[in-house]
Amino acid sequence: MATAGLLCASVAVADDGIVAAKVIAVSDRRPVVIVDVGGESGIGQNDRAVIFRDDAVVSTGSVVHLESNRCGVRFGRVGKKIPAVNDRVVVIGSDSSGGKSQSCELALFNRAVVDRVLPAGDRFWIDGGTDGGWQVNDAVVVLRRSTVMGWGRVTNCYENSALVAMDQSREDGFLPARGDNVEIVGRVAPSYSVRTRIAAVMAGSGPTQAILAGDSRTGFSDDDRVEIFRNGKYISSARVVTAETYLQVEIDEAFQRQQPQEGDVAVLRSDADSLEPPVGRIFRVEGDYALITLGQSDGIENGQKLFVLNADGSTTALTVRKVYPEHCGAKLKAPVKRDGQNDREQMRPWGAVSTFAGAASHRTVPCARPIGAGKKSKWLAMFEPEGYCLPKVGDIVANRGSDRAWMAIAVSTEKIVAVEIEAGSP
Repeated sequence: MATAGLLCASVAVADDGIVAAKVIAVSDRRPVVIVDVGGESGIGQNDRAVIFRDDAVVSTGSVVHLESNRCGVRFGRVGKKIPAVNDRVVVIGSDSSGGKSQSCELALFNRAVVDRVLPAGDRFWIDGGTDGGWQVNDAVVVLRRSTVMGWGRVTNCYENSALVAMDQSREDGFLPARGDNVEIVGRVAPSYSVRTRIAAVMAGSGPTQAILAGDSRTGFSDDDRVEIFRNGKYISSARVVTAETYLQVEIDEAFQRQQPQEGDVAVLRSDADSLEPPVGRIFRVEGDYALITLGQSDGIENGQKLFVLNADGSTTALTVRKVYPEHCGAKLKAPVKRDGQNDREQMRPWGAVSTFAGAASHRTVPCARPIGAGKKSKWLAMFEPEGYCLPKVGDIVANRGSDRAWMAIAVSTEKIVAVEIEAGSP
């Protein structure tokens, strides 16, 4: 993915105070770069700046010298790279507040790191607390890279720390350790969608089954349908076969893009009785005709209109021609003409489809998770989009139960870069 795709060309000078620029010189004596925008573009002293190269954030900093048509940015290194001439820069005005997304608002699942494990190994402290939106009884899963180490609940919560008690540990005896990642699972506001992680996959002579982290308190029930994602990409569908002591699901191989594996994300899918309309997936395309994972169980009827949800907030209309219990066949609303080629292009396998046209114009879904912080500035965050929702540059990225707010400054299908803005901004 090239930075040109991450930094939208339309960001040149935006009303929300985001300005796109590039590095024109680098000091050989101080950690300062010269950027080709200045006061005439709305840049102010102490404005924050993020420097990109290819698909990575090279450094972050703030404006320390200001002229009419250029400025100096003092930077701090994020990794091993240092800024260079022609690196792309995004400068964010210090008074920028962003605005409510017109495409979607991302509800971010809290993540923290194990800070200290108590002697018995079944309880540990994490470096997140009420200031970061954590609450008593939050359900969590413990991850070591993509390996699920177990799951439990927050029993005590303080300003900057919380105590977690394990409900389930690995059968091989390995316990959580300092530095492991802790991620909230279950039902998360504002959309109240539910998600967790696959803890184990069991392949045998029959349909593949998987164990999900959590139990019925996590928000899943018998016969619920779930969608499985990996790195933000749809992998498969499944159905909950039991939600008692364990959450066990059966993988629907007919709607499977790849084989699910430990660590994949499992998200509860809306049904016909949900507040939000159900969203299915295109799993086969033949010309203007598509097979979609929405069927009679979702209330789909012959002749009904369905809408492919495009990442830019637009929709592509389809008409249902055949209905089956768990899927349907639908055709483009009108024959594709020469200048309508893009309509057919939107009918790509595994694209999201809804019964509601407005689902593409505004969606409030938990479809992103923070990428490991590393050495990035505390006011900079990077997120991986999940599902079918993408914000636009300048949109607010929500953080559950916290006064902290983030504004997207660069967006692609693989990565969202956001900066912290003043708490309480709209």
